[in-house]
Amino acid sequence: MQVVGEAADWPTALAKAPATRPDMLMVEWGLVAAGSGGDLTELRLACPAAVVIVLVSHLSAREQAALSAGADVFINKGETSDRVADRLRDAVASIGP
Repeated sequence: MQVVGEAADWPTALAKAPATRPDMLMVEWGLVAAGSGGDLTELRLACPAAVVIVLVSHLSAREQAALSAGADVFINKGETSDRVADRLRDAVASIGP
């Protein structure tokens, strides 16, 4: 895996992401949460081929909210690096070519 870009805020993410033509977008839940200006629908329109991964700190309600907001999968920030890599591979495999 190769990181092709990063952004500290939602407007920067929307501006930079399409130019990188990412296969996968990892988004911090705080950028998507209510009141932050984030909208996964807008991000999906900007990068329609990308798998969208939302990083969350806690499961349960946040997990459901992330999936409801349009994420393909969520990953808890407390996961080990090996588990994160496994989840990313699983996410890409579940979406297909």
